[in-house]
Amino acid sequence: MRKILVLEDNKMLAETIATALKTKDRKIFVTPSLEKLYSICKKNPPDLCILDRFVEDGDSIEAIEYLKELYPQTKYIFLTKKSRLLDKINGLEKGADDYLPKPFSLAELRLKVKNMLTWELKQPAVKKIDLGLISFLPESGSFITPDGDIYLRKREKDIIFYLIQAAGRTVSRNHLLRTIWRSEDEAQLNTIDVYIRRLRRKLGKYHTIIQTRRGFGYKIVEFQ
Repeated sequence: MRKILVLEDNKMLAETIATALKTKDRKIFVTPSLEKLYSICKKNPPDLCILDRFVEDGDSIEAIEYLKELYPQTKYIFLTKKSRLLDKINGLEKGADDYLPKPFSLAELRLKVKNMLTWELKQPAVKKIDLGLISFLPESGSFITPDGDIYLRKREKDIIFYLIQAAGRTVSRNHLLRTIWRSEDEAQLNTIDVYIRRLRRKLGKYHTIIQTRRGFGYKIVEFQ
């Protein structure tokens, strides 16, 4: 049973979202406040959170990093009236996996939810992938390095794992979007770049495993 938590203080919209996403293999939790969201998460760790940015007791962007630490495998979609590209990038940098401006299409939301949950299920169980002096563990989403382990968030892990599967070939940004986000929204091309920058910061001196073909895409190479 897949667990989806919806944070939305507009009662009618919350009920509409819950109805639209309900299937026989999903359990939907709805809450209007961050306080209740934390309570629900403790008892029912979710597979996916759909978060209204601004609710009665705060901005959910302030909570997402905290939630990410507790539930690293959970995916997060922001719903918000703040639709500027800068707002979207800020949300993604804080840890959201996707960002849907209001008003939005329920059909688009359903597709995003389906693709997010399906992608996780389709990943094969590979224990360890060696990349020269470092190794990647797909199951935990972490790198083992001589300087210690580096842990990735869910979407970061998805990107790294897919690039590794390309076996040294350069993967276009559009292809990453179609495969992981399943979207060709032109604005979302910047999404890939945001995640790559975040990954390189986390990897530190090991960031050279991610190589750029300017204007096209990225590939993974071994660290020597």
